[in-house]
Amino acid sequence: MNATLLCPGPSLVAYPGCDGFKVGVNRAVSLHDCDVWAATDRPLIDSVQPIGTPVLLTIEATRESLARRGRPWPYLVITHKGIGGKDNARTPWIRFTATAGLFFLAWMGAKHVDVWGCDWNGTEDWDGKQAGANRAEQRWNDEREIWNKVIEQTGIEVTRHGLDG
Repeated sequence: MNATLLCPGPSLVAYPGCDGFKVGVNRAVSLHDCDVWAATDRPLIDSVQPIGTPVLLTIEATRESLARRGRPWPYLVITHKGIGGKDNARTPWIRFTATAGLFFLAWMGAKHVDVWGCDWNGTEDWDGKQAGANRAEQRWNDEREIWNKVIEQTGIEVTRHGLDG
């Protein structure tokens, strides 16, 4: 299976809109229709309106928080804990939403993933909006390291399209 991972970085605007299985990370689902929405922050989930009706890939705490607040996700929810049938709460791939999305695609059986918007630099999303306080160079280095470990551990082939891809 080939798949696409859409992240919210600046190069997302260059995505040509291909058919096939798509996972959207955070705000990327507000620009493109995706099959799965990878999002772990409840405030972000509350503030973003995805296109379509994606499955939500999140953490247990966020799923429970949404339910407690009377806003359970109305469609299927998959948690990190459920991927692979074991508790993955302490594995590094869940540290960043993009790496969780990539791991999920490998778990789903993807052999090749085309990635857009995973630019690993700057503080702005595809639409110029400032996105989070943790967008310093060290964060991008940490994410890149975990990203490479996911590729190594799963054997998935990845093509990053973008600013430094």
